[in-house]
Amino acid sequence: MKFVMEKKVWGKWLQDKEEKNEDKKKNIKKISMLVGILERVLYTTAIIMGQYSFIAIWLGIKVAPKWGKWHEEENRGIFNAFLIGNALSIIIAFVGAWVIKPSILKI
Repeated sequence: MKFVMEKKVWGKWLQDKEEKNEDKKKNIKKISMLVGILERVLYTTAIIMGQYSFIAIWLGIKVAPKWGKWHEEENRGIFNAFLIGNALSIIIAFVGAWVIKPSILKI
């Protein structure tokens, strides 16, 4: 009887904890998506205004806190994903700037 009661109590607690972790992961994904959208808007605006240095400064702010961790072998995949994501954001920003103001990029 005691085991059944403990299982119900702890089982419920563990289930609640797992649900909270899932909610936290969903929130992190939403925030990451919003940051990505904001970055592309800021990059596009910076390109249109000719302020390319803003992109470099923004990337520096993003890289600085994680710099030491990325030198570790197990974090190289995360670093590579970071590079790919940022490269895509910059490409999308250049395309967006070109669509808005074609004279920006003389192709």
